Amino acid sequence: MCTFCLASNGGEYRCKYQLSCSMNTKFFYPAIFSVFCLLLACCGNRDTEAAALKSEGKRLYAEGKADSAVLALRAAADYASDPDLQGDIYNDLGDLFFDYGVYGYAADAYKKAADVGAGLDDKAVLSRARRGIGKTYYVKDDFNTALEFFLSAKALEKEIEDKEELAAIYNNLANAYEGLEEYRLALDCNSKALSLTSDSLKIYRNSALRGQLFKLMNNYDSALYYILLAGRCDDVRVRASAYYKLSDMPVSAGISYSMKFECLKEAERITDSLENISRSLPVVEKEHLHRMVAVEDNMRKRLNIAVVFAAGVAVLSFCVYMLYRRKKLHYEKTIESLYNGQEAEKLRDMANDERERQMLAIIVQTGKADAERFSASPYAENLRNKMQKRETLSYGQQEELQKMLLESFDSFVRQLTAVMNRLSDNDIILCCLALLNFSTEECAICRMVSNETIRSQRSRLKKKMASAFRYADLFSAIFGKE
Repeated sequence: MCTFCLASNGGEYRCKYQLSCSMNTKFFYPAIFSVFCLLLACCGNRDTEAAALKSEGKRLYAEGKADSAVLALRAAADYASDPDLQGDIYNDLGDLFFDYGVYGYAADAYKKAADVGAGLDDKAVLSRARRGIGKTYYVKDDFNTALEFFLSAKALEKEIEDKEELAAIYNNLANAYEGLEEYRLALDCNSKALSLTSDSLKIYRNSALRGQLFKLMNNYDSALYYILLAGRCDDVRVRASAYYKLSDMPVSAGISYSMKFECLKEAERITDSLENISRSLPVVEKEHLHRMVAVEDNMRKRLNIAVVFAAGVAVLSFCVYMLYRRKKLHYEKTIESLYNGQEAEKLRDMANDERERQMLAIIVQTGKADAERFSASPYAENLRNKMQKRETLSYGQQEELQKMLLESFDSFVRQLTAVMNRLSDNDIILCCLALLNFSTEECAICRMVSNETIRSQRSRLKKKMASAFRYADLFSAIFGKE
């Protein structure tokens, strides 16, 4: 008796065939016929194995094992012969690459899905592929090209049965129109997406987009309602997006500078945790190597029994091994690009730059608001008179000034020290005086020191701020250009 067993990377899926063999020549032609049936049966089970590998790939991706997910989905795409299944696999592979910022590979996968989906009656696969290609242009701010692909997906609307796919089309259209500042069209598409979807995550995502559109249209009450609704989502990405949108709301909408600052800090904390997850991809290739070794050992044991088919099985084993080696090298390059993709790193740097500039703007605006309140006080008017007369301050008057400044600039000081914990009281007082537009000479009078001392302190403070902010110039925002 002879049993042939085939196992795949995503799990153990075995096909067993038993052949009764004899060295007598009268069994030779029946044996050849049995081999032919064996090959047909293996081909018939390829879609079952591909579907199992696809499920395994999605599970691995959900667990954060992107490298293993790529291996499983690539293997599933190779095994699949059914066009519907193959198109879904390529779309899943494109989504994986897109989520990790490897947009070149994502576009290639979506194009393969589009080629497969073009021949299907239900155009959901083709629509999803076109949307995927459009998204790769959208993230590069090429909104016109992205819109062309999204509209080409919408053109297939009557040939799509899946309502969630239709909702996704309108969601992508809303994003593209927002990028082109066509807010009314974007709002109409967003309404259509919300009416079609029943998925809670998609509802939250569309609510966040709807809030952003209302904010851009200066309808702040509706904007707050939908953004706060999106902030209840369990998905951390949607929640982080909601906090960013809240931090970007104007003060006239009822969001104070302190609230904007806290929202931005929370959004940055969530985003940093997501980036750390995406950068630290676990490598589990040893598990796949173990499974391949098990497959080869199993095949060798059974080949010892299959004497009649020894030559054919040996060739098959060699081909499987060479295919594995070639695929392994290809997958290693793919995973390396996930780690070292310059395009994804560039986009992260741009996002960090924007976050720092937002935080700097909030801190400076808070400081200017505190300065206006202080300037309106009688104490400030008295202080200005003394500065005009160049009267020096006693030690008691210096302590009183320091106390008044720390009380009046409390919000500004708390925000500034939250991002720079190495500031001394003298540094903080100097920042407050700078926001009040005090000259170097006036600062020296208030501190009872020389002008050169004030200049030296400003130089040291400039170095501290430069090390705390990588992208934004906090010193120039407070002290002005030198």
